[in-house]
Amino acid sequence: WELVAPTSKHTPIARRSATLSTVSLSDSARPVGLLMFGGLDGESFRNDAWLFDTCTAAWMMLLPHTAQSADASVRPDGRAGHSAITRNSSLKVVIFGGTTGGSFLNDALSFSVRTCQWTRNECAGASPSPRYR
Repeated sequence: WELVAPTSKHTPIARRSATLSTVSLSDSARPVGLLMFGGLDGESFRNDAWLFDTCTAAWMMLLPHTAQSADASVRPDGRAGHSAITRNSSLKVVIFGGTTGGSFLNDALSFSVRTCQWTRNECAGASPSPRYR
């Protein structure tokens, strides 16, 4: 193991129960980045997204933490204890479930690393029960 010191001036605040997924930063299938989403910072459930470039050791904020907006944009609620997987050659990350502190979730959303946009995924058939890991 080797401690990697970030080279960027801005870094994510400390948190727990976030997800970290390997992603590609180009059309190459080789993962060279880590996408961090959500987590609990001790006071609030986060919905920010950060990218860590493993080649340069730099963090980049992709989406800041915000309250759920009333506009048409799709944005997950702040959450912790959710699950995440990488798909489509590491260009998309899908999150599922978690907790907002007051309830458990069973929603699924996809994040495109290319466009920095969220898409709500609809379940075919019966949805899994809400859960928190």
